[in-house]
Amino acid sequence: MIRRNFFAIFVILSIFPIVSISLKVNSNIKIEKIFSYDYVNGIVLEVLEEKIEKHDLYDSRFVGRQELKIKINQGTLKGQEFIIQNPINAERNIIAKANMKAIFTIRERNGDYSIWLYSYKNDTFIYLLSFIFIGIVAYLGRGKGLRSILALAYAGVILFFVLIPLIFRAYDPIFWTIIIISYLIVISFLLISDYNKKTLVAIIGTIGGISLAGLLAYIFGTLTKSSAIYQEHGTQILYLTADYKLKINGLIFVSMLIASLGAVMDVAMSIASSAEELSYNTKDKEKLFKSCLNIGRDIMGTMINTLILAFVGSSLNLLLMAWGYRMTFTQLINMPALSVEIIQALAGSIGIVFTVPFTAFVAVFVINKNLEGKK
Repeated sequence: MIRRNFFAIFVILSIFPIVSISLKVNSNIKIEKIFSYDYVNGIVLEVLEEKIEKHDLYDSRFVGRQELKIKINQGTLKGQEFIIQNPINAERNIIAKANMKAIFTIRERNGDYSIWLYSYKNDTFIYLLSFIFIGIVAYLGRGKGLRSILALAYAGVILFFVLIPLIFRAYDPIFWTIIIISYLIVISFLLISDYNKKTLVAIIGTIGGISLAGLLAYIFGTLTKSSAIYQEHGTQILYLTADYKLKINGLIFVSMLIASLGAVMDVAMSIASSAEELSYNTKDKEKLFKSCLNIGRDIMGTMINTLILAFVGSSLNLLLMAWGYRMTFTQLINMPALSVEIIQALAGSIGIVFTVPFTAFVAVFVINKNLEGKK
C-alpha cells in the first residue's frame, strides 16, 4: 500500500514538468493568424430588441434576431459594455435572456473589435458533474477509486501534452501512439493494481489485444482507403494539414487505440484476476486455461456490446440521416464515414475477443500456484 501511494505521488508530481516542458517546447509551432480571437465570460444586461418566431419545421427551434446590451467580464475589454446583434437560425439557436451569463467571441484586427454571442455558459454544469463523478468514485472506490481517477487524468495529460503535439510536429502517429499507449497501460495498471504477476499478465494481455485491434484498423482502413477526414470534424483536420503538415493517414489507427483501450484493459484485468484466483485451486495449466476462457466468454459478450454500442451512439446522427433519406444498403455500407465507424467498432471488438485467450495463455505461464506469497 505504501509503495502504491509513493508511486501515485510520483505520478502526480510528474504531471507538472510534463505540462511545463510541453508548453515550452511546443510554443513555436503555432501558425500566425490574421485575426485574433478571444472567448471570454460576459453577461447579457438587456435584450433591447427581439424578433424571433418558431421555425416552420422544428418546434423546438427559433429563427430571427436579437439586439443585446452586454458586458464583458474577462480579458482586455473587461468591464466594458457593448450593443451587439444575435442572429438566430435552425443551426445556431442561442436565445439570450436578460441577466444571462454567456460566452462571447471577440475578434480583433488593427484595433477594431467584432463581438458576438458564442454560446451559453455551460462550464459550471460540466464542472459540477465532474465533481459529482469524482465524489462518487472516491466514496465507493476509496483509494483505488482515487487512483483510477488519477490514471485517467494522467492519460489525458499525456495524450494532450505529448501525443497531440507530436502529431502536430508531423511525427509518425502510428509509431508514437504505440509507444505512448503502451506506456499508459503500464502506468494505469501500476496505479490501480498491486505490483504482482496478475498486473504483469494484465499489462501483457492489454498490449497484445490493443495492438491487434490497431493493426486490423490500420489494415482495413488502408484497404478501404478510409481516412480521418471522414470522421467528425474531419474536414477541419484536412485544413489543419496544410498548416501543420499532419500525417492524417495514421489518425484512424490513433483513434482506434484510444477508443478501445479502456475496454481491452478491463477484459485483460478480469482474466488476470480470474486466473490468479483459480490458480489456488488447480495445478493443471490446461484446466486453468479453459476456466479462464469460460469466464472470458461472459466478459467478452458484454464488452463487445459496450464498444459497438458506443460507436453506434457516436454515429446516431449518421444513421438517422441514412434512414431519413431512405438510403439503399449498398449506398449505406459503402458510405466512407460509416465505413470508418464500422472498421473501428469491429477491429476493437476483435481486439477484445483476442485479449481473452491471449491473456489466459500468458496467465497460465506467469501465475503459479503459490503466487510468491500473495494472499
